[in-house]
Formats: sequence, structure tokens, C-alpha cells
Amino acid sequence: MKQLIFSCILVLGFFFLPIFVSGADAQENYQFSISGEIDGLMPNDTLSFRKTTLPYKGEEGEVAFNVIVSDPNKFFYSGEQPHTQYYSMIYKPVSGGYQASSRQALMIIVEEGDYHLKGETDFIYYSTISGGLYNDPSLKEIVHLEDSLEIIRAKYGKIIDEARKKGDMEKAKEYVDKFNRFRSNHQESYTLLRQKIKELIANNPSSTWVTVEYLQKVSYAAPEEMKSVLSNMNQEALNSYYGQIFRREVEAIERLAPGNEAPLFSVTTTDGKRITSDDARGKYLLLYHWGLCPGSISVDKRVTAFYEKYKDHLSVIGITDDMETICELNKNVGEDDEVLGMKLKPVLENMVAHPWPEVESKGDNHKIIEDFAFAGLPYFVFISPDGKIISRDFHKAFDKAQEVMKSEFGD
Repeated sequence: MKQLIFSCILVLGFFFLPIFVSGADAQENYQFSISGEIDGLMPNDTLSFRKTTLPYKGEEGEVAFNVIVSDPNKFFYSGEQPHTQYYSMIYKPVSGGYQASSRQALMIIVEEGDYHLKGETDFIYYSTISGGLYNDPSLKEIVHLEDSLEIIRAKYGKIIDEARKKGDMEKAKEYVDKFNRFRSNHQESYTLLRQKIKELIANNPSSTWVTVEYLQKVSYAAPEEMKSVLSNMNQEALNSYYGQIFRREVEAIERLAPGNEAPLFSVTTTDGKRITSDDARGKYLLLYHWGLCPGSISVDKRVTAFYEKYKDHLSVIGITDDMETICELNKNVGEDDEVLGMKLKPVLENMVAHPWPEVESKGDNHKIIEDFAFAGLPYFVFISPDGKIISRDFHKAFDKAQEVMKSEFGD
């Protein structure tokens, strides 16, 4: 059961560091190659390259090409494509599954040219890249800093796996906590990383790297920031494949700015009832996108208490991926199991007994995820009784909801 807890909590916490290679979008197909020296690769291992949709919409990208390894410790692939493409590389060893601990893939932007990966299979998703934009000293510094941090975190994951295999659950528990607290425990390093990224963006606003970087956060970054980035891009960047997508996404996100009409929605709850945006009129509405992640675990009881306090004036709609998995975890979790120093059982009990309508983001219900551009977990959209967006963000939107309700209805 502890393995289930670990996978549910940690998988949602990873993020990818994009691997970037330079060049300009071509009007016709152009040639590229990717080679690698990866210690531990075996003949018939597979490296699967999938096209990654930007911005991410929740669906798995289609396989663009597979590389079947011929010789130990190395590979080579050459091909052509009509435009810049963002790929995720998945490692599939012939001997069986690969246990990823932090990153779930190596991300690479491929334009015209030749690129080379160097690393080892134990940490294949942290392989270094040579060629293209990797010749830029600033980007090299960013990549090195992030990789050095994330490899430490990945090693924690491997320690957890080894401890579990040996039955040392005390050690496993210790490193699960270290894994989940990693970013908060390394705030200074991550602050430096963000500063280095900010400087690179300011110095080269029209690079493919900038476009891809912002496409990954377009759904949660401030609209003003997105508009500023867009205005600083030159015409070539704006006309590029990802530049055109970025421009469309910025225009869409502007429609979700505070003060604008919230998108209309119609969803089916877990008990089969239909709820529409018209049903929510007349009260404040909080859309709460939640799941099995550290952020949701830490805030969930506060959201419930907030609803109970203001439920005469407030509606809440919960949106999550899979209630069955959460209910199953609740049945099997131990009374002493903890996450981030919190007993997990009471949190799960609260989650499965939310006092508001619950919606699974499957089938037709997934449209609400796209229309409101939920950027992760937990994510909130706070809407006025007349259907206008007041706030849309992670914890900041929940804080704004509490501020508004307290101001209007008291504490």
C-alpha cells in the first residue's frame, strides 16, 4: 500500500526540463539527427520519441519515431520534419520496465541540425545535450544547475525503492518526505535558477527556447507577463510554428482575466447529475481542481472549512481525475501513513466526503479543464454571482476567495 501512496503523490510533482536545440523553422522538411553515448544501453532497447502538444492538454502525444538500439551504449537516428518539434523521449529497456524517480522523460526541442546525448541509463532523462543552443553559456549554466538538483531528487527516489525492497520502511518513509519537500528545502538554489532563466529570457526574447518555455506555463502565468513576452518577440519568432501557437494561446488566456465573463460550462457529476454555469448564478462559485498531490493534501481541509462557513452564499464544484482511485487508496491506507508530516488517512477521509458536487475530468467533462485552462493541482477559479471571473490561480485564487467572502459576509 505504501508503494501506491508514493506513486500517487510523487508522479504529480515532477516537471520536465526542456532540452533545446537551435535553428529556424523551415518552410519545407529539413534534416536532423540525434545520436547518443548512453552507458548501459543494450541491443534492442527502445528510445521512443513522442510529439508533445504545447501547451499540454492532458493527452499523450503520438509516437513520432522509435530508435531500436543496435550496439551497446550508443544509438543514432536521422530523419526529417516540417517544423520545429518538441519531443519526449521514453526509455524502454528490452529487459523490462524502467523505474523513473523524478522526471518521466527527456524533453527535447528539435530543429534542423545534429544533436548528441551523453549519460547513463540509470539517469537517462538527465543526459546532457551538445549542439545548437547548448553552446550558449547561459543555457548551459541553467541546465547544469537544474540537472544537479533534480539528480539528487531522483537519487532519493531510488533510495526509496531500494529501502522498500529490503523491507526498511522507516528509511523509505524518511526519503519519501525528503523527496516531497525537496523544493522547499532547496529554495535558495531554485530562486537562483529562476533568476538565471529570467535573465536568459530578457536577453533573447525571440529564441525558440523562450517560446517553448512560455507555452508550458501560458495557462498559469499572469496575462500581462504573457503579453509582454509576445510584444518583445520579433516577426520571425511570431511567424514560427510555436510562435503562432503561443500568440493564439495568449489571446485565449486574456479572455480568462479577472473581470471577464467566465466560460459557460455543463458537466456531469459523479452521481449522474448535470450542472451548468446557469445553475451556479446568484452565488459565488469556486471551481476547485484537486487530486493526490502535496498541494491538494495540504489545502483540502481548509477548502472544506471555507465552504461550510459560507455555503449560504457560496457554491463549490470539485474537479478531479479519478474518484475511484482516491476511494480505493482511502480504504487501504494505514492509520500511521504520512505525507509531508501529515496523517494521510484523515485527509483522504475528507476528500471522499466532500460536501459539494464532484466532477471527474473525463469524456465531455474534460472541456471544463480546457476552457478554464487549469494549470495543475490544486487550482482554483473564483467567480462572482453574476458570472465574472474574480481570480484564477493556484493558492492565490483561494486566498482571494477567502478575502472577498470575509469582506462581504464577515468572519
